[in-house]
Amino acid sequence: QWRRNQIKDVVLRVLKLLEIHSLPVILESILKYYHIKLRTMEYVSSKGIDISKSDDGFTETQISKEGVRYIIIYNEKHSRRRIRWTIAHELGHIFLGHFEHPETSKDSEANYFAQQLLMPLAVLDKLDCCERNLISELCDVSLSSADIRLNGFQRRKNYKSSFGNTHHDIKFIKQFNEMFIHEFALEICA
Repeated sequence: QWRRNQIKDVVLRVLKLLEIHSLPVILESILKYYHIKLRTMEYVSSKGIDISKSDDGFTETQISKEGVRYIIIYNEKHSRRRIRWTIAHELGHIFLGHFEHPETSKDSEANYFAQQLLMPLAVLDKLDCCERNLISELCDVSLSSADIRLNGFQRRKNYKSSFGNTHHDIKFIKQFNEMFIHEFALEICA
């Protein structure tokens, strides 16, 4: 649980720094701010880079005078929503320091980061958005990603009924301010 809370802190820092207050999270703004480049597998393959590392995508690092630069390579043949997940997953590896400390490189941590970034559970719960198609549309993620997120709802409901919101839940809800939550509720009722 301690590491999950650390990951939530990292996600919240990114959201706060970039003033992201609504869903879907615009990944391009994160990439631009942190000077992270995107390239397709077809493009990097044409430049001689081995793309057999992953079918979805991976991150390459380059050392320059300014420091380490990251290039996220993604499979352009996948759906846009699956590509969004791949990018968020790779951002997780970058922001969680997996390239600086390879011994900590864990796909499960990068997946958890992607879930928290693209589909913050406390916000979805506050919106009463607990249906796969709605999560998929609101968060601009695939249905399989929405299904993964749905798995956390029952655990959250059980915890919340006994203990209330965690301090991380409160921070996520504040980040995606009440005005957004109110606007979404109006759309649902319309």
